[in-house]
Amino acid sequence: MTIDPQLYEQNVFIPEYLEEVYEFPDGTFTLFHKRRKIGFGFKATDAMGNVRLFWIKCRDLLRFGNDWQQKVIDALLSAAIPPEGYAGYSFLRS
Repeated sequence: MTIDPQLYEQNVFIPEYLEEVYEFPDGTFTLFHKRRKIGFGFKATDAMGNVRLFWIKCRDLLRFGNDWQQKVIDALLSAAIPPEGYAGYSFLRS
């Protein structure tokens, strides 16, 4: 897969005023401050037409990932099929 730089640049928009974010299509966008990525924004419009904006700081997202990493690993390990049980699952046999 290749990225077309011109197409990419056509889809990059830097609003002059913060209020212009309300006119973005629903979805995610990246937040920068002086060329430094500081977070991710989420825009959603509810059934009544009300626009909701949410954002999360990059450092909070990393902290969340670090906090939940061991919990996810533990959950996956508790559901894992032990090697001695592989014979019961044809797709696990080599």
